[in-house]
Amino acid sequence: MSEPAALLLAWYDHNARQLPWRLDITPYRTWVSEIMLQQTRVETVIPYFERFLRRFPDLPALAQASQADVLQAWEGLGYYSRARNLHKCARLLCQQYACALPADLEALRKLPGIGRYTAGAIASIAFGIPTPALDANIRRVLARLLEIRELPGSPPGEKKLWEAAERLLSRERPGDHNQALMELGALVCKPKAPDCPRCPLKGECLAYARGSQEGLPTRKVSPAVPHYIVTAAVLRSGSRVLIAQRPQDGLLGGLWEFPGGKLEDTDPDLPACLRREILEELGVEISVGEPLGVYRHAYTHFRITLHAFACGLLAGQNVPESETVRWVRPEELAGFAMGKVDRLIATGSRTFFNLLPVSLATSLDELPVLFLPWNRHHQKSRKVTVSYFLGTIELIVIAGVAFLGSTVFRNKLLWDLSAWSRLSWGFLSSFEERTKRRKREPTAGAGKDLSRRRSSSL
Repeated sequence: MSEPAALLLAWYDHNARQLPWRLDITPYRTWVSEIMLQQTRVETVIPYFERFLRRFPDLPALAQASQADVLQAWEGLGYYSRARNLHKCARLLCQQYACALPADLEALRKLPGIGRYTAGAIASIAFGIPTPALDANIRRVLARLLEIRELPGSPPGEKKLWEAAERLLSRERPGDHNQALMELGALVCKPKAPDCPRCPLKGECLAYARGSQEGLPTRKVSPAVPHYIVTAAVLRSGSRVLIAQRPQDGLLGGLWEFPGGKLEDTDPDLPACLRREILEELGVEISVGEPLGVYRHAYTHFRITLHAFACGLLAGQNVPESETVRWVRPEELAGFAMGKVDRLIATGSRTFFNLLPVSLATSLDELPVLFLPWNRHHQKSRKVTVSYFLGTIELIVIAGVAFLGSTVFRNKLLWDLSAWSRLSWGFLSSFEERTKRRKREPTAGAGKDLSRRRSSSL
């Protein structure tokens, strides 16, 4: 064992964090943890790992689960292709390797979602195979230790780093050695302000000796991150809302979302953008009601600001259900895996439905249709009368429900006044939209490609 390896392992034995995947090392647990740790902080991964292992305690359990169940367990961890590959790999392992990970480096590298680093980590940690692993932490430690100035990720830089990792590796404890380098990068040799006096390798570190550690590893100049304005429709029909599944091979593949799309230069405003997107996606015309919230989120290569709106179908419009389009009750949304932003929308949009019984919510939603005979010849003459009539009915209903709530449910509900204003505004907005747009009544969904989703415009 080389002197740097001995120093590193002695430090690791006294400073290693007690992480759940280290307490009981098995190939399955090591594999799941390494997939989760890709581009994700340890502190974030720990609760997800523990919940995931409770739900899928072994490889057969994971292979037998549906992709929807796996995505739901992964929800919030991001980079969802990892979850899809994990599930795909589990099924392949049960078909070809008797539900076990192979103790072979090259066989591991051929599995879905497992690259050179992950294969090396699994092989060394779970099977004791003397092979290096190279993640961001290890790259940083080695770049400083040997003062490697080539850009990590470039062919020359990767060649030097992998050769260094191979040369310095402890053959007796390869798994602990790789984890010790990861730990050193996470706790001591940090990207900014490395704590060099605490480093067990400071006597061997060329960058520390020459004072160049702050400038290593060499950083690539990042391009400006694009920002998009996006809209989403919480499209309600009766007591149900519409959700659509994203394409399997795209961003957030397989997850469910509220339909919508990106604001284009030709869109005069956000409601117009949303009406256009829903017409293109689902082949129906909608009324766009009040805003439900503004959500900001950063993905790997771009950022979005998403505006969600309460929406309704215009008269005569219909969106049929399919494998990728569902009408669901708000309380059922928790059973569908969603990205972070859509989950926030789903949580916020339930306010109104939480305050009203389902039967009442359904009947209220149908009021503009029930009290307006949609006849082109009588529409203009009845417009004002019906508007006032509906407003009166709304006030009576709201007052009645509020009275019941204050007497019967006083200790159980916190009344959200914005929900009541949304109710009133939504009714009249829906009526005005239907009146203005009644001239054109295309057949709902006819000839439209329902595979287009909000993701396709990003």
